Amino acid sequence: MAVILIPLVAGLILAFKDAQTDSHGNITGGVSAVGVPILVVSALFSFGFDLWNRGIRMGSKRQSFGRQIVGISTVRGDSGAFLGGGAGFLRWLMAVVFNSISRLGLLDVLWPLSDDTSQALHDKVVGSVVLKK
Repeated sequence: MAVILIPLVAGLILAFKDAQTDSHGNITGGVSAVGVPILVVSALFSFGFDLWNRGIRMGSKRQSFGRQIVGISTVRGDSGAFLGGGAGFLRWLMAVVFNSISRLGLLDVLWPLSDDTSQALHDKVVGSVVLKK
């Protein structure tokens, strides 16, 4: 998180330290051109890191960094084998899509509470299960 938050905060400070607003709270000027590229690079890095960590790395190593810390892994439900990079990417993509739609994201998160195999909807799409290591 620090790798992502430090450049993001620095970019926000540099971009908007001299910003001016009108009576409606809209930014009307004073945005620095130095901070904007830092914000863009920070956002692209954050997106790429999330894709790699929760998609490709989880598919090829069974765990993201967070799952490694708490001792859980994600595997194929039928064989217990690695998901693979493609299935890991699809699982990540489905989680992003479901979570971008508010009610579907809530349903995705709560689904394991009533499911016999404790699978979220994005797990059902790729046939993965989450196991305690």
